[in-house]
This record gives sequence, structure tokens and C-alpha cells, in this order.
Amino acid sequence: MAGTGGRSLCFPCIPARPQLVPTDNWPTNFRYISRRLVKEIVQQHEAMRSRTSKTYSFAFKPIGLAITRRDPDYLNLYDLARRATDAVSDMTGTVAEPAEYVRAELDITPGFLTVHQGWTTASNVDIAAMMTKYDDRSLGRVFIALFGSASNYTGRRPKDDGLAESPSDVAGLYEILDRTSERRDPVLDRDYVEDSGDVDERDRIDLVIRIRDDRFKGYKEERLNILMEVFYRLDDYTYGEHYDRILIGAPVWAATPLPKPFTTARPH
Repeated sequence: MAGTGGRSLCFPCIPARPQLVPTDNWPTNFRYISRRLVKEIVQQHEAMRSRTSKTYSFAFKPIGLAITRRDPDYLNLYDLARRATDAVSDMTGTVAEPAEYVRAELDITPGFLTVHQGWTTASNVDIAAMMTKYDDRSLGRVFIALFGSASNYTGRRPKDDGLAESPSDVAGLYEILDRTSERRDPVLDRDYVEDSGDVDERDRIDLVIRIRDDRFKGYKEERLNILMEVFYRLDDYTYGEHYDRILIGAPVWAATPLPKPFTTARPH
């Protein structure tokens, strides 16, 4: 994909698992949509379809019946988000059984991280960050960190707390920032992106843990339904505290879950 400098961010330790993810309960209140990721996913899916699809028509005299499909509306992010979700359904897993993409409903804190180095057109840039850690009955301790473009937050956005920060880079994360940057975002220095790809996986995750503890500015924890692209996974990891599973990636979209149907128990 464009913007990765020829490097693949898909880690080899997570194979794609054929697993369909239901989309009938489709969210409507989106907190984040990656314009770039949903568009790229749909464009690639449509390109593959155009090479393999056929036009079917059935003619019944005197009535003609044709089967057609609606083309994507590339200006409608909500339409693209749903199409993208369907397009990657066979590459989508869960936190327990992750694949290239993961669909999950999580209590997660959306916020941002200020990055002071690595830009050619800006001295500092706020990037989107979402983080959570929780205990899972079957997995144990889980930590998830997602990064993307702050311009993709919708509606109410996290705000800066005004506290000063020491300039620092995010070696090991520049590849993700480059992969998820939008067309109008500040431009990354290519040297930072290339060097980021050489960072050891454990050093990369050490950095993310330090970011959470020292520099992450969260807004307020929310229950969100998330489709994420997973770039790095590490199990059985200790840095200050032990984690049984760590996932690092980018949100494709995040939305508040649909309300659960209200039911009342019948008296016996």
C-alpha cells in the first residue's frame, strides 16, 4: 500500500482467519472513521471485483429483470465504513483470535498524543490515540493501543490540557502514522519512517507502554465498537506489569454500540 515505503506492516505471526463478522447491527454514532483506510479498502475490493465479476441478467417475456449493484459513494464515509467492514470480513478476527483486522467492543479511552519530531511541515502534531487495558477471563491481562490521524475524530474531540511536553520522537510508530495519515495532514520525514521499521518489536511496545504512562492524553473512557487494523502483536510481555496479550494498530472506525433491546421477564 502507498505510504509504507515498500515495507509491509502486517506482522507474520498472525495469519488471516476466515471468520465472518456480522454487520446487521450496524452502528450509527461514529466517534472515528479513517477516511484513508476505508477508502483504500473499498477501492482495492472494487478493483478485485471488477476483474472477476460478471453481469447477470434474466429476461422473462414480457418482463425483463436485471440484477445490479450500487457503486460506492466515495464521499459518504458511513457507506465506505460499512463496505470496508464487509470487504475485510474474511480477514477479521477477535482479540482472542486476532487476524489482520480485529472487531471488538471495548471500554477504551480515545485521546491524542503530541509528536514533536519527525515532521517536515510542522514542529509538533497531535495524533489520534486510543488505549485500553483490561482483564479477560480466558486471555488474562490485555493491552490495546491504536494510533491514527486526529483529523478523523468525528463530533466531540479530545482537547489539549495545555501542559508542556518535552520534545521526543516515537521511534517504532512512524510507520503506523505514515500508513494512517490523511492527505491534508503534516508530512512525515521519510528518514524517520524508514528508521522506524528497523525498531525491535519489544522496543516498539516498550515505547507504547511509556507513552500510555507519561504522554497519552485521554479524554474519557467510552464503550466503543471498533474495527481495527492490527500491525503488531506480542503475548506474554512484562514492562512494569505483565500482559498476556498486546495489540498495536490503527482504528479503521470506532462507534458507540447500538442500544441493547429492552426486554422484561414474564412472570411464571
